[in-house]
Parts: sequence; C-alpha cells; structure tokens
Amino acid sequence: FNQNRKIKAEEDFNKTGLSGCVSATHRDVLEGGFLSDDVTKGSVDAVFLDLPRPEEAVGHAYEVLKSKGKICNFSPCIEQVQKAS
Repeated sequence: FNQNRKIKAEEDFNKTGLSGCVSATHRDVLEGGFLSDDVTKGSVDAVFLDLPRPEEAVGHAYEVLKSKGKICNFSPCIEQVQKAS
C-alpha cells in the first residue's frame, strides 16, 4: 500500500539478518491478491496486513497461506478488526 513502508521494511530486514527469510512487496493486494511469480498458493507462513480495508485482503491472504499459516492485521480501530475477523 505504501512504497516508503516497503523500503523501510526491507532496510529493517537487512539490518536484522532476515532479508533471506522475509520479503516485502508493494502492489495492490486488495485488487490483485498476493499471488505472483514468487508467491504461490499455500506457500506463505504468515501475512501481515497494514491496509486501510484489511477485510478485503483476508481472502487473498488465505489463498497463499500454508495450512498452519498466520495472519497479523494492524488496524487502528475496532470496526476494522471486526470486519476482518
């Protein structure tokens, strides 16, 4: 959703030694989902959502998560949390 946050996340991953284990992308996952050349169905351990309408991304997240995968949703208000549940 935010190109600057993606860049900052990559910098943090490099500083902490996680760059080979974690990836960040910048694209419209609300519209297009998470699937890509690098991300296939059932291939992801966790999805972190920090979006204005996270409830629209939950279905897309489940598509790429492994069977015991986790979703973490950062929402500023309880209404967003309820919609994303």
